[in-house]
Amino acid sequence: MIQVVNFTSTNAFPIVADPNWSKIAKCSAALALFISSNLFAASKIIKIKKYIKALGGLGEAAKLLAGATTWEEKLKIGGTAFAGLAAEITGVASLSVCKPAKSSKKKK
Repeated sequence: MIQVVNFTSTNAFPIVADPNWSKIAKCSAALALFISSNLFAASKIIKIKKYIKALGGLGEAAKLLAGATTWEEKLKIGGTAFAGLAAEITGVASLSVCKPAKSSKKKK
C-alpha cells in the first residue's frame, strides 16, 4: 500500500497518517441509521397506500375513521384493510416479529 501525503511548509513533522477509527465508526453508524430509517419509512408508506386503496381511497378511509364510533364497528366495516392500516399508522405492525412461533405438533 502506498500513501501519498501532500504537505506544505506549514505542516509540522512528523506527519501522522493514522485514521481516526472512532470517528469512522460513528460516521458509519450514522450512515447506516440514515439509510435504514429512510427504507423503513418508504416501506411503511407503500403499505399504508395499499390499505387506503383497499378501503376505497383516502376519502372513504377518512369517512370510516370519522364515522365509526368503536373499534369493533371500524373493523366490521373496514375489515382487515382497516386493521392493517391502523397497525401501520400506530407502529404496531412492527411488533409482528414478536409473535410466538407456530407449534409443529400435529393435532390428534
